[in-house]
Amino acid sequence: MSRVTRRVVSRELVDREQELGVMAGAWDEAVLGLSRTVLLAGEAGIGKTRLLSDFVAARPEGPALVLRGSCVQLGDRALPYAPFREVLLELCSALSQETVHELAGSGAATLSRLVPELAPSSRDGTEGELVDVLARLLDRVSLERPILLGVEDLHWADASTRALFGYLVRALRTSRVLTVGTLRSEPPPDLAVEELLDELLRLPHVERLSLSRLSPAGVSRQMRGIMAAPPPADMAERVVARSEGVPFLVEELTAAERAGNQGVPEGLRNLLLRRTKSLSGAATAVLRAAAASASPVNEATLGAVSGLDDAGLRTPLRELVTAHLLVVDRRRGTYDFRHALQREAVEDDLLPGEASELHRKYATLLESDDPALPDDQMIRAAHQWWLAGDPNRCYPATLRAAAAARRMSAYGEELFLLERALSIWGAVADPVTSDVNDRGDLLLAAGRAARLGGRYDRALELLDEGLTDVGREDIDRSAELLWEESLLVRSLGELPAVEERLRSALDVAAQQPSAARARLLNALLQLQLHRRDPAASQTLHDAVVAAEGAGESAVAAHLRVTGAMLMADHPRETDAALRQLEQAGEIARNQDDVALALRVHDARAHVLVASGRPAEAERAAREGLELAATRGSPVFIHDHLVGALVDARWATGQWAEALSVLDDALRIDRPDLERAGLYARRARLLVAMGEIDLGAADADAGRQRLDRAEAAPDLHTIVSLAEIELALARGLTGAALDAAHRTYTSYGDRATVDSVRQLLLVAASATAQDASTERRTDSRWIAAAVAELRAQRPGEPWDSVLSAETSDGDPDCWRQATESVRGPDTPALLRLHTLLGAAKVRLARRPLTAADRTAAGGLVDEVIQEADHLGALLVASAARNLALRARLRVNDREPDDSPVPEGLTRREAEVVRLLALGQSNAQIAAELVISIKTVSVHVSHVLDKLGVSSRGEAAATARARGLA
Repeated sequence: MSRVTRRVVSRELVDREQELGVMAGAWDEAVLGLSRTVLLAGEAGIGKTRLLSDFVAARPEGPALVLRGSCVQLGDRALPYAPFREVLLELCSALSQETVHELAGSGAATLSRLVPELAPSSRDGTEGELVDVLARLLDRVSLERPILLGVEDLHWADASTRALFGYLVRALRTSRVLTVGTLRSEPPPDLAVEELLDELLRLPHVERLSLSRLSPAGVSRQMRGIMAAPPPADMAERVVARSEGVPFLVEELTAAERAGNQGVPEGLRNLLLRRTKSLSGAATAVLRAAAASASPVNEATLGAVSGLDDAGLRTPLRELVTAHLLVVDRRRGTYDFRHALQREAVEDDLLPGEASELHRKYATLLESDDPALPDDQMIRAAHQWWLAGDPNRCYPATLRAAAAARRMSAYGEELFLLERALSIWGAVADPVTSDVNDRGDLLLAAGRAARLGGRYDRALELLDEGLTDVGREDIDRSAELLWEESLLVRSLGELPAVEERLRSALDVAAQQPSAARARLLNALLQLQLHRRDPAASQTLHDAVVAAEGAGESAVAAHLRVTGAMLMADHPRETDAALRQLEQAGEIARNQDDVALALRVHDARAHVLVASGRPAEAERAAREGLELAATRGSPVFIHDHLVGALVDARWATGQWAEALSVLDDALRIDRPDLERAGLYARRARLLVAMGEIDLGAADADAGRQRLDRAEAAPDLHTIVSLAEIELALARGLTGAALDAAHRTYTSYGDRATVDSVRQLLLVAASATAQDASTERRTDSRWIAAAVAELRAQRPGEPWDSVLSAETSDGDPDCWRQATESVRGPDTPALLRLHTLLGAAKVRLARRPLTAADRTAAGGLVDEVIQEADHLGALLVASAARNLALRARLRVNDREPDDSPVPEGLTRREAEVVRLLALGQSNAQIAAELVISIKTVSVHVSHVLDKLGVSSRGEAAATARARGLA
């Protein structure tokens, strides 16, 4: 059949000059290292993809990398990570697979879950690890080549894709990356997409571009571009009226008009199907087969589904491409619809039986006996069986797909698939498999997937249903379900109903040792540890006896790790705790038990921090994080290791390094309770370094997350410490004292000894600053608390320092405290605090001798030098103020903090100088030994003060005004 090819797409993009300008500005910013994100929103057919494509085409040739991927719709779902698999494939194509492997380093095994060719897959990793590895890879690439990252059809994004997209937008703030996401403006199928976008739009570097319909003049311009000539006035009038300015409809209506079909059907579906009516029978069959594929499809698959051989397929394919119904991706050898609306119309036009048969053919083709079948292919096969309406074939395929999703760390998709399997359980002739004995097993697996995917409330619902299904008599499976429920305490807080069920199950379980009894006791232990219940020690002992009696060496080892953590509060038991951890570590190595090994590293780091051995604690935490990077790690263990590493670096004076670790960790969307502790740690560091506003924001973030659930006492104490130190920095001494008293009263007997010591030290310091006699009387609780702590859980140098703080200026106590903090393992801030306090006590002597002034001056000078080295601005400022008031002679080399031209501070001037040299925020942070987040804030202030809107303008202005 002969056919004249006519253009249906205009060469000119009309009415989009403003949007292209915004995107060009965002790209210029990104190239300079100020990452930007643009969300292109508009109704179906409005031209989102066309706008992105034209913007890409308009970029000048050069080192820039364009990486694009689309969410792949599977019915009302999407294929997990689909756009990022495409992005990785594009990256491998642009740089070579070997280069990507080298840049990813140990993370290549993690990325192989998306692109198996990169390395042998790491199957025990976590979603958090995957997002971190990909973010680091893109960041490294962007150092050499700026990246335009396009993620299309976000309205179809699955939970894993949403999490990864959101993380990249947050994480790549200092990278040379412009991220562009496209989505339909109407409410998405999953409201979680809308929630993510609302959250992202609160970020200052994210903006939304809403594409409006074309004006009548714009429609005419588009028609002229399609026809290569001005359209007749009457035709233009009809197309303007019918299309209502939607570019895709303008194309379809113009094509219909040119074919002589002026009586264009009113309905959109009929309009989209009009051009299919003139197709040959073979082309119609191929088009319908393509519609049922739900994604781009190659020739071999299209031929098999439509029943045509290679020779018989090529003619209808050429007909469809010529008619602009299908487009070819020559690099991948696939065909897809020119527009999603066209696919939807053709798919909706399929008869039920016709659709079912096509989906059955696709499912059969996708399935194979190959054990190396790609995970995404398993998921596609399960979806096709679901659409085919065959529960007996769909059920086992869905279970295989759920396992594939789990291997990809796509826990949201795994949960969806397992719930789908549950929905057809009753319709399956034989639902028992090698992994599933009954419905209770499915509910257990679904509950675990919900927990790992952050759907904590849903996890509890599924696990409760599982307990109902299995019944109290099946103690082994009840123990498994209750163990899973006990792990939810970290995110949901106190779970009294779970504890009640646990105790009931323990009544049913035999008293003799068994794996089930050990697991139940371990679950009960998790709840008791969460609230620091004194009964935890006895539960721990009973659980160890039960585990060892049942031959469960790994379980017993895990319990011994927990026991070591309990010993951390008792310095005299440190050596015994470390011996227990060494034994557990040996079992982990022998059994290659990664989860146990990570817990050993975590516990060892915390025990060493609590016992005043921060250098060793830092090594233990780093080893744990290195293991997590290569073998994967649950989110909460990773956060615990980060917390231990930060605490160790805080103690040893590596504050910039500690901030860098926190900045990196907080890019990931951690569970609320876990993130609260990390935000609080960063707030305390920032306040100590004089970044009061930044610290306040983090303290608020920690409190907001803490208020959403009942948290552990220690977490409450850590967040309260941040708030108390912030209040003191703002001069709100009374508020700080009140908060300290409330916190100690509520949690002092259940928080860790390290947290309680810090709380009492801050409270004592606040008392010393408060001139109110009444307040001093009210603060007698501090001395009583210090005496009780020393009696029950003694430890130096804290005991000497706290005794001095509550001694009412006793010289001997302060001399002993000063001597006690001279050791190399003394936390840096504790030493500075103590030396400054000793100087004040010395200056308070009456009569004040020359020797007293000389000694005080030496102490103050020592504080200034170390505080400047640390970046401890608040302590350094307090020491300088004391020296000024007391007229002490100190060897102060204080930097000049007077303003420089343009109203910039000295630090901002340093940032401008480095910015003018073309350095990124990360490079500036390394040069000035401050955090990347702090650099970002300084850059924002610089732009405001110089009256410019970009880094490039700031650099040019600085050079013109002699600032660089």
